[in-house]
Amino acid sequence: IINEEYESVLYPECKSLVFDVEVCIYNKNNLPALAVAVSPDYVYSWVSPALDKPWLYSRSPTTELLIPLGDEPKVIVGHHIMYDRARVKEEYFEKQSNLRFLDTQSLHISVSGLENTQKGKWLAAKFKRGIS
Repeated sequence: IINEEYESVLYPECKSLVFDVEVCIYNKNNLPALAVAVSPDYVYSWVSPALDKPWLYSRSPTTELLIPLGDEPKVIVGHHIMYDRARVKEEYFEKQSNLRFLDTQSLHISVSGLENTQKGKWLAAKFKRGIS
């Protein structure tokens, strides 16, 4: 933070974000624990309310444990963004959200193919499913 000032916001108010989520490995639901988003002007962070109330992780997931990004039109960029997208609150509303996601991993694979470590996992998965 450039001027060391911060404020609480309900969700990022911008047109584009670079976004990443970390999950709590101790809960069975793979609910988010932390999230960070960077816009051209601000850095946003989100901390799950369940981090200091672990019993919230043990009950059925609710939208209060998901990350709010708002419903204004915006582009969200991330590496393997589909994993992170599953932890965004607005993606579970009945009305289709105005959020659009761009996956840098998919872009990389379409241009350069799989990395060596990814190739091994891909071949193992293919073999396990019996795909030639």
